[in-house]
Amino acid sequence: MSQRGARCTEALGLMRRLWSDDEVTHHGRYYNVTGARPTARPYQKPHPKIWQAAMSDPAVRRVGRGGDILYVGPAQSNATIRHQIPLYHQTLEENGHEVPEDMVIVREFFCAPTHEEALERARDNFAKKYEVYAYHGLHGTDDELTRKVTGDLETLMDDTFLVGNPEECVEQIAAYHEMGFTDVAIRLFYPEMSQAEVLEHIDLVGREVIPALHAL
Repeated sequence: MSQRGARCTEALGLMRRLWSDDEVTHHGRYYNVTGARPTARPYQKPHPKIWQAAMSDPAVRRVGRGGDILYVGPAQSNATIRHQIPLYHQTLEENGHEVPEDMVIVREFFCAPTHEEALERARDNFAKKYEVYAYHGLHGTDDELTRKVTGDLETLMDDTFLVGNPEECVEQIAAYHEMGFTDVAIRLFYPEMSQAEVLEHIDLVGREVIPALHAL
């Protein structure tokens, strides 16, 4: 875990070369490739868009240094995100990169016909998932993420997750559109949900949330 940032940076650099160079030799800190001659070339030129996930400030700066598309994680509050977007743009500029057209965020999400039902059902479904996240150290060494992931689930539900009736969920997603996000990934199923509950959730979002978002 302590090497994850450096490993990611080296791996992405190697991947870019494997997508574009005729022959690749790379002897790095973590990866070694000798005389590789890639034959499968990406359709996109020079390569597919890279969405690089980040939750802490150091991770946001790492994305900016590489010039990749920022993919904001599920646990930052809106206040933290409003701080990290300028940090990302500043790092892009410092490293000679243009601001990409895209910016992406993923959110834990639960929608139900009423606000009260959404809160009740979301609480049960989120709890197990974040117990596992805490166990595996999702939060790293970031103080805010540690407080959230290992602390009170109610805090995350209040200022980070998207939870509510269809109208409330549309309003919450619209706030990210206003921040400049072009894509909002929402999670529609959780470990404690049955298949019937998942399909019910997908149906509700498809009927009452997605059409309203297209009008934004």
